[in-house]
Amino acid sequence: MANSKPRVWADESGVWREDRPGAIFGIQWEEIFAISVQKIDLIDSESIVLSLDWDFGEYVEIVDFSIGFDQVVRKLEARYPEVADAFEAGVSRLEPGGSLTIWRRT
Repeated sequence: MANSKPRVWADESGVWREDRPGAIFGIQWEEIFAISVQKIDLIDSESIVLSLDWDFGEYVEIVDFSIGFDQVVRKLEARYPEVADAFEAGVSRLEPGGSLTIWRRT
């Protein structure tokens, strides 16, 4: 699986990322403190990165070229309805290098 895209998914427990076979890590739903979106410049294209943050400063990044990215976004939108509009609005107005927090636990 060298040089392949990471695989991401969301299930009843949380959001997970597998960069190579067996190297799975992620964040449980109840641990998500904030959700941010960032637009990055990849020289010949742009990419969207979702950051799922713990309250102690660590985070899990999900990049739009990951296998399963759209499924994760749909699960996030279903679990946190306010994320749906904020994600689309945030992505459309961000400049490359920009970042926006679209949801925060209160």
